[in-house]
Amino acid sequence: MSSEATNFVFRQDAARRNTRRMLVLFALGIVSTAALLYLVVALSMGSFDPTIFLGVFLLVTGAVFIAALFKVFQLSHGGKTVAMALGGRPVAPESRDPDERKLRNVVEEMAIASGVPVPEIYVLDQEMSINAFAAGYSPADAAIGVTRGTIQNLNREELQGVIAHEFSHILNGDMKLNIRLISLIFGLLFLTVIGRIFLYTRPVRSRSSDGKAEVALPLIGLCLILVGGISVFFGKLIQSAVSRQREYLADASAVQFTRNPMGLAAALKKIGILSSRSYISSPQAEEAAHLFFAKGIKGFWSNIFATHPPLEKRIQLLDPSFDGDFTKLTLKSIASQTKPEPQPSEKKPPQRVFPRIPIPMAAAALSGGYETTQEAQQVLETLPPSVRGMCSDPLGAISLIYSTLLDSHPSVFQSQLAQITKTYGEQLARECTRAATELHQLSRSQKLAIVSLSTPPLRQMSPDQFETFNRLLKELVYSNEEVDLFEFCVLKNIEHNLKGHFYPHRIRLGTLGTQPLKDEISAVLSILAQTETDDPQEVISAFEKGAKHMNSEELTLQLQESPNYEVLEAALDKIATQASPTTKKLIMEACNVVVASTNEQVTEEETNLVRAISLVLNPQGL
Repeated sequence: MSSEATNFVFRQDAARRNTRRMLVLFALGIVSTAALLYLVVALSMGSFDPTIFLGVFLLVTGAVFIAALFKVFQLSHGGKTVAMALGGRPVAPESRDPDERKLRNVVEEMAIASGVPVPEIYVLDQEMSINAFAAGYSPADAAIGVTRGTIQNLNREELQGVIAHEFSHILNGDMKLNIRLISLIFGLLFLTVIGRIFLYTRPVRSRSSDGKAEVALPLIGLCLILVGGISVFFGKLIQSAVSRQREYLADASAVQFTRNPMGLAAALKKIGILSSRSYISSPQAEEAAHLFFAKGIKGFWSNIFATHPPLEKRIQLLDPSFDGDFTKLTLKSIASQTKPEPQPSEKKPPQRVFPRIPIPMAAAALSGGYETTQEAQQVLETLPPSVRGMCSDPLGAISLIYSTLLDSHPSVFQSQLAQITKTYGEQLARECTRAATELHQLSRSQKLAIVSLSTPPLRQMSPDQFETFNRLLKELVYSNEEVDLFEFCVLKNIEHNLKGHFYPHRIRLGTLGTQPLKDEISAVLSILAQTETDDPQEVISAFEKGAKHMNSEELTLQLQESPNYEVLEAALDKIATQASPTTKKLIMEACNVVVASTNEQVTEEETNLVRAISLVLNPQGL
C-alpha cells in the first residue's frame, strides 16, 4: 500500500474532491431533470414560457431537496440505521452461534488493530449471498453489516479479509461520503418513486366520475418515471464515479492489515462461483449499492454504471495466477489456496516490546492501532475468558475500566474504592477489586485492548449515565494528584471511543502552521523524547531530529524531571483544534522520527503514547 494511502491528510483531501464531484453531478441531475420535465409540460401546454421553466425548476429542486433532507434525518443516528434498513439484526455479544462468534472475534481484532472503536455488528439473516458493508458518519457511530451467506460460506481467513476491507473504508474516511450519497441518491430517485405510486394507484370511482382520473394518474405516473430516468442516470453516475477506485484502495489496505492477500482473493472467488453471488434482495439495496463489499444489485443500470471494479480484476491484483475463469474453481480448490485456520495452542502473553516501525508509519499507527491483525489477535487471545465475558456487559465494562486505574499504593487504592462506592455502590466496588486482581498480570497494551472491547456495551448508557461514568473516571485518574502515561492513554481512548457517540459534533479543520503552535509542538516532542530514553544526550538528539523533520528552528526542548501529561493534554487539544491537516501530518511524522531515533525497538510505553497522540490529532479516524 502506498504511503499516500496511509496518511489522513491525503484521505481528507481525496474525500473533499469526491464530495465536490458528487455535488456537481447532483446539480447536473437536478437541472437535467427540470429541463426534461419543462419540455414535457411546455409541449402539453403549447407554450415555452420561461416562467414555466422557473416554476418547474423550483418544484423539482424543492422535491429533491425535501426528499434528501428527509433521508438525512432518517439516517441521523448513523450506521445502525442503514444496517436495520437493509434488514440487519444486531449480533449480541453473548451470542452462542459459532458463525456469529467468529464474526465478532474478527471484528474485535480488526478494531484493536486499526485503533478505532469496536463498531456495532449486524447480520442480514435473509441474505444468503456473500457481501458486507460499513456505514456511519464517523468511527464513533459506525456499524459493520454482513450477510448470513458471508459468515456461513467463508472461513476465518476469508472473513478476516472482507472485514479488513470494510474497516479500511472506516479508516479512509469513506463512510461519511457514502452515507451522504445515500441521501442524495434518494432525493434524485424521488420523482421515480412518486411516478410508481401514481402508476399503480387506482382511484376510487364514484358514480359521478367520468373515468378521467383513472386514466390521468397512470399517465402522470408514467411521465414522472420517464422524466425521473434522467435522475436515475445521474444517481447511478454519482455512485459509479465516487465508488469504484476506492474499492482498489480498500483491498490494498485490507492486505496491509491481514498480510494475507489469498484470504481476500478466496472470498472474491467464492462470490464468483456461488449462484447467489453478492446480490442483496432488500428493496433498500439500490440506494446503498455503493456501500457494499461487492456488487450488490443486478440489472440494466448496474451493468452500465458499475459501483465496483470487475471481480476478475480485483482477484488478479491479489492473486496474479488467476486467469479469470470461474468455471475451473470449486469451493474445495479455493479452500486449499488459503492458509489453514490456526489450531488452538498454548497461549503466551505478548512481548513487552514491538518491532521498529518504518517511517512513514502504517495507517493503523496513524489511527492509534497496531500494524497488523496478527499483533491484535495475539493481545486478545491472551486475555482471560472471564475478562472477555465482562467486556460484553455494561456494568462489567465499567468495572474493568475502573479497575485498570486502581493504584497500587494502599491509601490511594482505598480512596479510589470509596469514590466508586459513593457513585455506584459497594457491589461494583467489590467487582472492581476482584477485576483488579485478574488484571494485575496483564500488560498495559492488553489493558488498553480491554478499554476498546468495552466500547459496545458502554454505548448503551444514557448521556447522563455517561456523564457520571466519565466524571468518576477522571476523579480516579487524578486521585494521586498526577497523571501517568497509562492513565493518559486510557482517558484518550475513552474520549476517542465514546465522546463522539454521546456528543456528536462537526470537526472543524484548523488552519495554523508550525510557527503559531511552536510551544505546543515543542511540548509534545519533548515529552515523547523523554519517554524514548533517560540519557540526556539521546533526549536532545531525538528532539532535534523531530524538530528538523518539522523544518523549524523555533522549536525548543522542554526538559522536565518527569513527563507532565497534563501539559501534553493541553498542548494536544490546542493542536487538534487549531492546526491545519498538513501540520498535523508533519507532527505525526515527527513523532515517528523521535521514537525511531534511538534503541533498536519501540517500547510498549512509546507505542501507547504515539497511539494516544494520534487519537487526539485524528479524532474521527480520518
